[in-house]
Amino acid sequence: MIAYRNPLVSAFWFALGLSLATPAVAIDAGRVGPVYGIREPDFLDEIAKTVKAKVDSGEWNKLQEEARRRATAGLANPRPIAGITTATTRRTWLFDPSVVLSKSIPDASGRVMYPAGTRVNPLDTVSLPQPLLFFDGRDPQQIAVALGMFQHYKGAVTPILVAGSWQKLGRDWKRQVYFDQQGKMVQQLGIQAVPALVTQEDKALRIEEFTP
Repeated sequence: MIAYRNPLVSAFWFALGLSLATPAVAIDAGRVGPVYGIREPDFLDEIAKTVKAKVDSGEWNKLQEEARRRATAGLANPRPIAGITTATTRRTWLFDPSVVLSKSIPDASGRVMYPAGTRVNPLDTVSLPQPLLFFDGRDPQQIAVALGMFQHYKGAVTPILVAGSWQKLGRDWKRQVYFDQQGKMVQQLGIQAVPALVTQEDKALRIEEFTP
């Protein structure tokens, strides 16, 4: 959803809201001069005429096509995640994915399985299916690292971009490539530099940043 911030538009809707919220009071102040009909063009009619003129001239189709092009380009090439750099040193740590439940979790019959306040580690019941590799898809060295990881793990590694075109790499590699939307995963895991490899170690995640 796009929120419009044009002050004139905001003022228009604010004034409209006030007019609808204020009770109408009729006062007969008498006639103080000649009365004329309203000659200003209807606001909606003017908008309709403007739109029709753009449609007839073909400008409307051009605007729509440009909007589609920008949207497609934005999806194929998301903005790089801010604050993520290329690793210059090796850094390794363990991440505990446990969470404290804010609400109780019932089973299928409605009985409480985990009461609120319980500390739950998802790795107690499921395992990380395969290593996660975070990297910059614009960097040829990091792309080479990713290809080396595919070979090492026999393809069983999930590539996740922090920058670059997931669509292009997916086409080139003929496999699914992901993008960490809004940097939520790197933020949660504490990753500050890439390439970074995430693997499971017992009931924790081992995270390793290393130089490409």
